[in-house]
Amino acid sequence: MTKLNRRLFLSAAGATAATGILPRFASGTAQAANTSGYRALVCLFFAGGLDGHDCVLPYDLSSYDQLTNIRGNYFNNYSTSDSRARSNLTPLNVRNASNFGTRQFAFSPNMEGMRDLFDQGRLAVVGNVGPLENPMNRETYLNGSVQRPPRLFSHNDQRSIWRSLEPEGARLGWGGQIADLMLEANANPEPAFTCISVGNTPNTFLSGNMARAYKVGSEGVIRNLAVESTFLLFDEQKRENLRQHLRDVSTSRQNLFERDFAATNRRAIDANGSFASAFTGGSPLNTSFPESRLGQDLATVANVINRRIDLNVSRQIFYVGVGGFDTHSRQAIDLPRLQDKFSDAIRSFYLATEEMGIAQDVTLFTMSDFGRGLVANGDGTDHGWGNHQYVVGGAVDGGRIIGDVPSPTLEHSQDVGRGQLIPTTSIEQFAAPLARWFGLSGSEVNSVFPSLNRFGPEADIFV
Repeated sequence: MTKLNRRLFLSAAGATAATGILPRFASGTAQAANTSGYRALVCLFFAGGLDGHDCVLPYDLSSYDQLTNIRGNYFNNYSTSDSRARSNLTPLNVRNASNFGTRQFAFSPNMEGMRDLFDQGRLAVVGNVGPLENPMNRETYLNGSVQRPPRLFSHNDQRSIWRSLEPEGARLGWGGQIADLMLEANANPEPAFTCISVGNTPNTFLSGNMARAYKVGSEGVIRNLAVESTFLLFDEQKRENLRQHLRDVSTSRQNLFERDFAATNRRAIDANGSFASAFTGGSPLNTSFPESRLGQDLATVANVINRRIDLNVSRQIFYVGVGGFDTHSRQAIDLPRLQDKFSDAIRSFYLATEEMGIAQDVTLFTMSDFGRGLVANGDGTDHGWGNHQYVVGGAVDGGRIIGDVPSPTLEHSQDVGRGQLIPTTSIEQFAAPLARWFGLSGSEVNSVFPSLNRFGPEADIFV
């Protein structure tokens, strides 16, 4: 574990200069209903498809026996320390336990940090979430009477649907569209720092009509444009001369494309300068984060949030991705290690928000391509559909399981087959309360999630 220090996580948004790292902001951006104070949403994406069946496990004896009837032989693959034996599980203190009758639940033994947050009322589970066109069950799925979401079980398409509500090829993400509606809440005249992506994984989640992701790195420097990467070849005076040239050239070119290209470089350079200035001086956070890549990425998010006043922002949306969850094989070896890392990193991040005194103002939530099937394939699990998600923060009404966790059996009303779950909560029902908490009005939420009215109540996430 390392303490969060004052590294300059310098980066800028946009993959290429041609598309522009910062958009031209239109006047008259819609004003959201509530823009007071500071709030941040942090999206943690588990790429590959995290196995929800192996995160939220049954604990009552009857349900646990049902699980072992299906996965019993597979559970023998786990080491003694990672064992899924009931004696190695600690039951969750679920506040709304009566909703599930006599059923009890436990987190994987490798998710101790998250279990602590759950028991403290700072983490909630939202059960069986996924893409839907309309509410659906096993009968309507099999007889085709209700339209299915497009391209089920496909990594690229399901990731895209989670991020943008559309299959691969989508241009706008729902995080970016939320940011579009909140840009006027930020005092920065060109709010480059409203949407921030940690790492170098391109995705549409933070892409809006106006908003774009500003990319930062947890280790070293990630440069935003190919031309700026050449700065590293020169001494500081030459780098400054090149920056000044790129800033000035946008006013001297006659060709409109050249001027736009140069102006993009100028805005990128200015944004980098503003970001670097925000990290000059100040006190570092004392919270310790794991040495893992995810631990350092979430440390980066905390470090940026800690400079929110210097960055002159009141609303921010962050994206962090972590991979390795496509566990067709070696799941008993790889998944416990991954669970240890993300659970510890999430706990550290929450503690950092407490240290900053803004735990009530920061909400972390998870997403993943899809869940996985309950029936093991021998050495792992195969692609599923619905999955359990987690929401963490001081404003979260935690210690609860929101929605439904289907029983660990086969061919029930929400089973496509082999324990692949048909979602009982849509992405829209999961995302809409996050947008409302962030400050969007009812009409703005409906504009971002136009299919929301097809489903039942939104997930009851916040206090």
